[in-house]
Amino acid sequence: MLGQTLSGGEKVKSAEAIKTFLVRHIESVEKLEVLLLLKMHRDREWTAIEISNEIKTHPESVRNRLLGLCEIELLARRLDHKLERYQYAPKSEDLDKLINGLQHLYKERRVYVIELIFPTQTQKARRFADAFDLRRNSSGDSSDE
Repeated sequence: MLGQTLSGGEKVKSAEAIKTFLVRHIESVEKLEVLLLLKMHRDREWTAIEISNEIKTHPESVRNRLLGLCEIELLARRLDHKLERYQYAPKSEDLDKLINGLQHLYKERRVYVIELIFPTQTQKARRFADAFDLRRNSSGDSSDE
């Protein structure tokens, strides 16, 4: 799926680049939904309330997500008569292509993307245990004390 050509002849960004972006910058499905909504309507400016009405969530939470997306230079923010307005405006063509790949991946493999955002409790516990590997002593032998 990744690496294939999209309808416009554009290559989907590598799975590793998308995974890295998700792990570093997208800590919730809500933030991903906000990003992809604004990307889908890239010529429109949105308020947090309009977005919250569209994706059925709380405006203050959406505003926090919007500010986070502005920090990583995916959105432009403008003050209009005391209303904050946001628009999809990635800082580079490469970043836009990365988000295109993310959008395609989310459409095709939604559960996979959600699992990247929220590793299962089992995965978290396994990583924690692996970090301490309590079954081995310093010499690498099993310890049955």
